Amino acid sequence: WVNRAFERVFAVKAKGILGRPFNELLPHFSRVFLDPSGIQARFEEAARDGNFQYRETARQAWPQRRDLEIFAAPVRNSRRELLGQLFVFRDVTHEREVERMKSEFVSLVSHELRTPLTSIAGYADMLLEGDAGELNQDQTEFVQIIRRNSERLTALVTELLDVSRIEAVALRMNLAPVDITDLVREVAGSFRPQVHAKDQTLELEVPGDLPAITADAARIHQVLTNLIANAHKYTP
Repeated sequence: WVNRAFERVFAVKAKGILGRPFNELLPHFSRVFLDPSGIQARFEEAARDGNFQYRETARQAWPQRRDLEIFAAPVRNSRRELLGQLFVFRDVTHEREVERMKSEFVSLVSHELRTPLTSIAGYADMLLEGDAGELNQDQTEFVQIIRRNSERLTALVTELLDVSRIEAVALRMNLAPVDITDLVREVAGSFRPQVHAKDQTLELEVPGDLPAITADAARIHQVLTNLIANAHKYTP
C-alpha cells in the first residue's frame, strides 16, 4: 500500500508498483535517489528483520531534488504479529536550507565580531603595558576589566561557531594529554574577580595526584567555564 503523497513525491502510480517484486522497481529506484544502493540495502534489511527500525536522511534526485528524512518501523497487530514494514518519507528540504542559512549567518557574524574584539584586546594590552603612559591603580583595573570582557566575548563567539559546527556534525576534537588540575585552576582563576565582586567564594578541592586525561583541552575548558558561570550567575 502507498498513499497519494508517495505517488506524487516519487512520480509513480500505485497500480504500477503494488504487487510487483522489488527487484523490478530498481531501475526507477536508481533514478529517484542519489544513493540508490544505500536505500536498497535498508529495504532489504527491513525485509529480513521483523524488528528493523531506523531513521536517516537521503537525497532525492528525480523528479525533483529534495532532502528526505526516512523513518522505518515494523507494524504489528494487537497480538504482536508482524503485518509488514512502514516507511515514511518526509520532505525536509526547507528545514535543511534554513539550517544552512543559519550556519552561514553564524559564521559571518562570528567573523565580523572577531575583528573589533581583536582590536579592543590589542589596545587594552598596549595601555596595560604603559605604551600610552603610566596608569594609576583605578585606570589599570578598568582596562583589565575591558581586557577580560573582550576575552569573554571572544570565547562566546567561539562557542557560537562550535554550536554551528556541532549541528553540522563538523566539530573535530583535538585529543591530547591534559593536566586537569591546571585546567581547573586556570578556569577558576579567570572567575575570581566576578566571584569576589558578588561577595561569593569559590573553593577548589583538587587532589594533587590526579593523572593526565586524554581530552580536548579547549572543550573541557568550555565545559568548566559554563559550569562555573552558571553557578556564579544563579547563586545569590
